[in-house]
Amino acid sequence: AIAQIPALTIDLETVETNIVIFDVPEAGVEAVRHLAEKGLGVVPFGPHTLRATTHLDVDSSGIDQAITLLRATYC
Repeated sequence: AIAQIPALTIDLETVETNIVIFDVPEAGVEAVRHLAEKGLGVVPFGPHTLRATTHLDVDSSGIDQAITLLRATYC
């Protein structure tokens, strides 16, 4: 899970929908671009914050792939 990636911060108590907001060491255009190049679409939500949203077509395998990418990027 995202919460298990030491470099990322997420308040799991605030996750109530398909929107996940988490803090990263660096956000902004470069982080968004890097993740997009790897196939993960996120949007900046603050200077060190990213927002990811799942939708109907994202299954548990897609979530696992996103977590694997975040782990590879931020661990």
